Amino acid sequence: MTKSSKNNLTGRRTRISRRDFLRTSAIVGAGLLTACGPAATQPSTGQQTGAEAKITEAPAVAKPVTVTYWYWADNPDWGELFRKKVDEFNQSQNSIRVEAEAQPNTSATKEKLVQTAAAGGGGPDVTYANTSWQQEFYDAGLSLPVGEFFDQWDEKDDIFAELVETHKIKPGQPLLYMPWGIQVDMHYYRSDFYDQAGLKPPDTFEQLVENSKALTNPPDRYGFGLRGADQFGFLLNFVNYMLNAGLTFTDGKGGSDLDTPAGVEMATRIAQLYWDGVAQPSALQDRFPQMVAQLQAGKLAQWGASINHSVLIVGADNKYDDVTGVTMWPKGEGHDRFVNMASAGNMIMKTTKNPEAAWEFITWLMEPDMVETYCKFLAFAPPRKSVASRTYFQENRFQHLAVESAPHWGLYPYWHPKWVEFHQTTGVQLWQRVLQKEIPVEEMMKQLADLMRAV
Repeated sequence: MTKSSKNNLTGRRTRISRRDFLRTSAIVGAGLLTACGPAATQPSTGQQTGAEAKITEAPAVAKPVTVTYWYWADNPDWGELFRKKVDEFNQSQNSIRVEAEAQPNTSATKEKLVQTAAAGGGGPDVTYANTSWQQEFYDAGLSLPVGEFFDQWDEKDDIFAELVETHKIKPGQPLLYMPWGIQVDMHYYRSDFYDQAGLKPPDTFEQLVENSKALTNPPDRYGFGLRGADQFGFLLNFVNYMLNAGLTFTDGKGGSDLDTPAGVEMATRIAQLYWDGVAQPSALQDRFPQMVAQLQAGKLAQWGASINHSVLIVGADNKYDDVTGVTMWPKGEGHDRFVNMASAGNMIMKTTKNPEAAWEFITWLMEPDMVETYCKFLAFAPPRKSVASRTYFQENRFQHLAVESAPHWGLYPYWHPKWVEFHQTTGVQLWQRVLQKEIPVEEMMKQLADLMRAV
């Protein structure tokens, strides 16, 4: 079921470090390379490929090696961050010239990448990407795994081991791309309500249910926040609890626990919170903005979300910081804790003619100060242990908790061919129908299990 870890960087017997790459490139183009000149690529000799040709050709190189980088940004400040970092890289050396191209958004970029690959050219060397893309692009032969580069990177031990293993996506595969920032799920609660009731933050799902019931006082307050209107609520407020119950969504061989008695029982327990009025009546209409507003207004006692949501939950000027508590995602009784995380990072496209230069740019972005700037800006957890130990990440309680949960980090089965359908359409629709009692839980879990058995 798994692919070989061997990638397509064939004929390259050795690997060079960043320092060696820049030094060698500088020697080759001594006196000729210009940091700010127009980008250009060099013709192939037919004897060498990619960056090897750039490094070993006679000193007739008049321009830097060019790397095209695609990114998207949700707001102008985010876009400015990308442009600033690319400019800093270009000014830091004169061997590689990065040309950054802004793309409209995540989905549009993904579609455009597939289209350019199908057309046989015109795409980037490196693209900003996220966890959910990796297996799809790797299986389609569009991306170049970074595992071979990573294994010889002299800073690899500073990356959380859990992050490296999960981002191979499947056992036996190489590291598929370089994570730049980590989105970690966690449990938010109103600390003032907990203090008033003399309750402790929930460590298990059992405790979460008990606390939710104790804190429910309709119509003024509901103990359990349930985001039921979209796919992200389905993931956060259904899938995460199912995984913490120790259920195997797919074993990769056609097996699934979802429709077992344990799976049906767990799904029923979550739904029961809505049926019994412990979750808010508006759950089926509530998306992210409504959940944040209700938590801030004291209409909800708690809710599971992600680390990057912390900035919005505490509000402008930290208005709600004093009443916002946070703890690790509640685990199932008798089961290992599962803390879902995902990442945003950078992926090398297989069509690149300069893989070493692409890797050089990616690892420059992974320098500690770069990681700190990026993760602070997006409220992501850092992938580097040395950055996580810095003062800001230790003193910020959300960041500290995210890193503390690292031993429990896990990924959804992004590799599964039916996963997109599972969490974006079928799963959401079935879950909404169950909450409205249009279908029994058993029917939902049977359909979900059948999806996961289709491997």
